[in-house]
Order: sequence, then structure tokens, then C-alpha cells
Amino acid sequence: MNKSVNGKKIIAAAVKVILFIAIFAALFAGVYGLTRRKESEKRNKNFFAVADKIDVLFLGSSHVINGVNPLQLFEDYGIASYNLGGHGNVMPVTYWEFANALDYCQPKFVLIDTYLLDKDYHYLDVQTGQEPQELLDTAVGQLHEVLDVFPLTKTKIAALNDLLSTGKARLEFIFSFIRYHSRWSQLTADDFSAFTGDLPLNRQMGAEMLFEVDPGIDHYEMISDTRMDDRQSQGREYLRKIIELCMARGIHPIIIQVPFSANEETQLIANSAKLIADEYEIPFLNMQYLPGLIDYHSDQASQTHLNMRGAYKTTEFLGESLSVLELPDRRGDPEYALWEEEVREWHDTIREKAANPKDLYAALATLQYDDVSSIVFINSNSNAFYDPALMDMIKTLVGTNGIEAVSEEHRSYCMIHDSKNDVYLETGGSFPMEDITTSFGVVNFFSPVPEWNMLTLGDDTETNLLDYYNTSDIDVQIFVFDNRNSELMAHLCFDDAGMETVAR
Repeated sequence: MNKSVNGKKIIAAAVKVILFIAIFAALFAGVYGLTRRKESEKRNKNFFAVADKIDVLFLGSSHVINGVNPLQLFEDYGIASYNLGGHGNVMPVTYWEFANALDYCQPKFVLIDTYLLDKDYHYLDVQTGQEPQELLDTAVGQLHEVLDVFPLTKTKIAALNDLLSTGKARLEFIFSFIRYHSRWSQLTADDFSAFTGDLPLNRQMGAEMLFEVDPGIDHYEMISDTRMDDRQSQGREYLRKIIELCMARGIHPIIIQVPFSANEETQLIANSAKLIADEYEIPFLNMQYLPGLIDYHSDQASQTHLNMRGAYKTTEFLGESLSVLELPDRRGDPEYALWEEEVREWHDTIREKAANPKDLYAALATLQYDDVSSIVFINSNSNAFYDPALMDMIKTLVGTNGIEAVSEEHRSYCMIHDSKNDVYLETGGSFPMEDITTSFGVVNFFSPVPEWNMLTLGDDTETNLLDYYNTSDIDVQIFVFDNRNSELMAHLCFDDAGMETVAR
């Protein structure tokens, strides 16, 4: 009898312990899932969905993330590529990100950008010993963004041992709850979305296209591409390791330099990559030296990063270069449906950005895409006529220098940019455009009286589309049309030379 009672007590106690452990584990998993940072998963979770189908892999820093669009490569050339750049990636990090990726993919070609080639350290939490703690913390945080998405494997452990100087620093990558358990005050909607399985993931195959324009970047003269900074560094040694890892796996490596307005020191460093390319007899595509590829007035989002306009040009060049390598055309193949889906999502993003730009620079830059058509009007007294970047973007859209004459004569300006029907026209206020047939209707533009312009569309020739009543003296007005159905998507109004969006 006593043995039976004792047995029941032992079983009951065991059940309580098991339940406690189960509840604790569930709570811990919930807290961990809620508090862990989601940047790495958001950026590259889709890598694992397509890893075994990748033909071309891009490696490097944010210069690659913002400068190469895999969706454009797929749509225009059928190339199945993925952008595995990492924010702040120095070459040792790029090497280990690549090594971890190779556990899941076997690309035919790997393109490696040269930015930060001169950095002479591999321990991110120590670097040269001269950096402030804040910078070291940022570097370790960026390593989390790169490595957290990869499962814990021998390759990942080897990466941690090589990139971090102490066991304590490595431990938070193995047990990430150590780093993230105190994030309660920083939780966002994304944290709860991830907890419910609805985390919004990167939809650009690892790339991040920037829809901003910085017209105020510093411009530098290009030096001779034979001038180089050929000092040895950890960055150069790890570039060699990347190349040798490619060759050991039967992958073709190509070194690239994503273009931007670089100072002399940065040009010297980038040019030196040719020495390594020649050493291994592999190509080096230094896009800094391609005449007219990048317009520094309009193609950069910051001093060192391309925007979507610059990325379009860079990607187009790379697509032409890769197309001679007899890569398979994956368009229409059901196994590559995720690329097709993301291409459709990309075009939705373009239309959304065209209808809701950050400012006039972003509006004009987005109009380059064939997803939209537009009418652009600039008032005769607008300061936009004195902005070189805005003028250059107008010239690029219409394909002429006509806006310069209009500006000099202090007339209002109107441009029709019908990318669907290849109709590109412009005029000043004293020279009308009459009965212009476009994909979105018949356009008329004229000035019935001085300083007053009339713009009509379609059969309604009495209603002036230009808004003079609700918002007086508007600098710039843009009408954006959806090329899918030719309907008006947005009427954008800008003041203060286009830098202020006017509420309507």
C-alpha cells in the first residue's frame, strides 16, 4: 500500500517537473522568438528557398546590396542570381559569409566587389585597436545581420573563431538570447510579425534598391587606372581566399568594382584589385572607368551608394557582360517561380514609389522605369530651373536639352514622357502642344494669357489639370500614369524648387 502511494507521488512529482520544464521551454522559446533581432532573417531567409538554383552570386558590402538588382538580371537576361552582400562587410566577413553559403548553394559564377579591400584586420571586436567602442559594437551588430540566419554548423563556428577574438564575443552568436534578451523596450511590429510567422522578408533577392537621390555629393576627377595602392592587407588576403575557395569548388570568380563618386584614395585601393585578378588570371570589371555609366548628379543615394537609377545602369552592364557566358535562361521555368514572383513584386514597388516619392528628385528618378508614364510641368519662375541635378534628370527623360532654352527665356515648361508608346515631347508655355496622342489620352498644353498655363487631357478640353486654385504658385507638378491601364495614378505637387511636397 505504501509502495503504491509512494509510486503515485513520484509519478505526480515527475509529471509536475516535466510540465514545468515544458512550460519553461515554451516561455523561453516565445521570449527568444520575440526579442531576437530579425534583420538577418528579413534580409536573407529567402536565400535558403532558392540556394540550390542560384547560378550567379554577388558578394561584398552595401555597395553591392544597393548597386546590383538580381530581379532586373532575371527579367532582362533570365539569369538566376542572388545578392549576398552585407552591410559593412569587410573581406574577412565576405569570405565567411560565402563559405557558409556554400553549404547550401553551388553557383556557376561569383562576383566579388572590391570596396573596403584595404582594411587590415579580421577580428571585428578589436580591429586595429584604435577604433571607439561604438564602432566595434556596430561591426559586431552587422556580423549578426550576416550570420544569424545561418544554422549553427562547423562552418559557422569556424567563422566565429576567425572573426571574433574571445569566447565571450562568440558565445552570443551561438546563444543569441544572451544578446537579445534585454530588447523589450526596442520591440517593433516586425518582432510580433516574426513571432506569428508573418515577418516581412526582403523581396529583391537580397538587394535593397534605394529610391532617394542625393544631388549634393562631392565629385572627384578620375585618376589613371594604372595608379594603385598595392600595400598588403588582410582584405587582400581574404580576397585571395575567396578566389581560391571558388576555384576549389569549380566556381568561376570575377572581381568587380561597383561605381560611385570615389576620392583618389578609394580609387587607388579599387584599382589595386587588378593585381590580384591578374595573379589568378580572372576578370576584373572596374565600372568606375566606364564613360558615362553613372551620372553623379542623379544616380547616387549617398556619397558612396547608388540609388535605384544607378543600380539599373550598373546591373544592365553586368547583365550584358554575363550574357556572353552562356548562362542558362531560367525565365518560364516553374522551378524558378520565386524569381518571377519577386519580379512582379518589384514592379509593384516601382509604381508605388512613383506615386509616393520622397521629393522631386526621387519622383524624376523613378519615372525612368517603363512601368509609368508622365507629364511634367515646371512653372516659369521656379528655382528648379537653376538646379543642375533636376535639369539633368529632365534631359535624360526626354532625351534632349530643350529645357535649357526654356529656362533661359523664363517660360513655363511642359514635358510628355509616354514610355508605353515611346512619345517624348517638350515645349515652353508660349509654344503650344496641340492634340498630342499618348497612351493615356490626347494632351493639349498652351498659355491662354501670360503667366497662366492650360493643360488638358482627353475629351475634356475645358478643365485645366494644373492646380492654380488650391495651391498657388506651385513650382512643379507631375502627373503619373500607370502603363498597365493608362490611368492617372498620382498628381504630385512640389514647391521650394521641388523639395517640399504640397498637400492636395
